[in-house]
Amino acid sequence: MIHPSYTELIEAINTNSEDDDTTMSLNSRYSLVLAASKRARQIIAGSKPMVEGAAGKKPLSVAIDELYKGKVKILPGKHEDEEEAAAADAYLKEHHALQGPLHGIPVMLKDNFNTSDMPTTAGSIALKGWVPPENAFVVEKLKQAGALILAKTNLHEFAIWGETISSILGQTVNPYDLTRTPGGSSGGTGASIAANIGIIGMGTDTINSVRSPASANSLVGIRPTIGLVSRAGIIPYSLTQDTAGPICRTVEDAVRTLDVIVGYDEKDAETAWSVGQKRD
Repeated sequence: MIHPSYTELIEAINTNSEDDDTTMSLNSRYSLVLAASKRARQIIAGSKPMVEGAAGKKPLSVAIDELYKGKVKILPGKHEDEEEAAAADAYLKEHHALQGPLHGIPVMLKDNFNTSDMPTTAGSIALKGWVPPENAFVVEKLKQAGALILAKTNLHEFAIWGETISSILGQTVNPYDLTRTPGGSSGGTGASIAANIGIIGMGTDTINSVRSPASANSLVGIRPTIGLVSRAGIIPYSLTQDTAGPICRTVEDAVRTLDVIVGYDEKDAETAWSVGQKRD
């Protein structure tokens, strides 16, 4: 399934009217996003929705595994996402309005962002099972905007190189060519967006770790200026160069995501420099 871009979703919502047919069209469009989220959630949870192929029906999880040979790697997410998606859908149908600018949009999160409801490993078996006490600032901003965090993605261990190999999930490869790298260290995020598992991907960039996966997977990545996005709650590699940015299919999707995650954070003094700065 190819997801509609976030821009397409917003356009569908903005054309909503009191006409029942238009409302049904809107709900159908939004349901496509939720259906994609639910199918990704089912893959992560290990359930077995069926898909039709040339060789007959087979479990979707098996089809994905066969297509990517088990190399598009994501960590187990949380089962509450289906309930969150259903609640977002119900809100939209009742109010014909969004809860936030990223209402119901599925996010694939690099596994060095702290999440209080999922383990954060930085790709290292040394941190296997560790659940941080609170979310990273960026994660909180995404949730407040209505986004759904589907899963954590593989990365090069502790984000120290560009090949996306970890002791947690091994090697991630490029969905377009399984003999090639997806870049790194945010390669798991890039691969999952290229494979249409989510709409928004979040990565971190110390030297080239957002831009490399974006390039390798035919995506758009933005490395923000240090101080524009808080680093609080992100496992560091080099604090003087680390920053976090979106990896998406379109420029507009990436910019809309960046607009959500920027802002002052008292836990990261560098963000004080961006207060009052105009973003063109």
